[in-house]
Amino acid sequence: MENMMQGNKIRRVAATRMNERSSRSHTIFRIILESKDANQKDGPVHISYLNLMDLAGSERVSLTKAAGERLKEGANINKSLSVLGNVIRQLSEGKEFISYRDSKLTRLLSQALGDVYGSVVKPLVDSFMEGFNATIFAYGQTSSGKTHTILGNKTDPGLFQLVSNQLFQHVADQVDKRYLIRCSYIEIYNEKINDLLDKSNQGLTMRRYQRKCAAMEAVVDNVDKVMENMMQGNKIRR
Repeated sequence: MENMMQGNKIRRVAATRMNERSSRSHTIFRIILESKDANQKDGPVHISYLNLMDLAGSERVSLTKAAGERLKEGANINKSLSVLGNVIRQLSEGKEFISYRDSKLTRLLSQALGDVYGSVVKPLVDSFMEGFNATIFAYGQTSSGKTHTILGNKTDPGLFQLVSNQLFQHVADQVDKRYLIRCSYIEIYNEKINDLLDKSNQGLTMRRYQRKCAAMEAVVDNVDKVMENMMQGNKIRR
């Protein structure tokens, strides 16, 4: 989990009246899986994406007493969550038009949200290993226990570590396939995209990110490396 930890180091947090360490951004820790038949030298390569999302909790100004920059952040958080809710509702109702383009968050997730919907975590990871895209959400205020649910500890692993354990166990069991696993870690802060694995924390444009040529992607071969990158990124998360 090295890459996840690295990104968490720069994720944005700030104090509000309701929460001493309130997340001011949504983050997407993406695991990219490339697989091919070990017996076919020039066989096709299958690529799939697993998005592990940590969503900032919605905020009421009357309770947080936010002003200035905190007020702007809260408004953007609430707007993107509202758009995400609309998109999920449209998907569940089978609507012909899905409003993915109404926020950066839903634009980034458009492919994964459409491919796999309404499943629980283990089947999602199984689908990911078979070549489907998948998204797992963790939502709520930082003080609500969400952080422990996501990261856990050495004796009580969190959601992201359990997912990583399942992923690498599956890879170890598949002797007839070859895998390359990479990860990236970004945040959406005030509708801007930032790379949490890039220590310079340069902003990304939607076009560059969707072309998959902008965000840093770290090659990982075990669970510890995944967690280490996540924690590094969390240090600079907003």
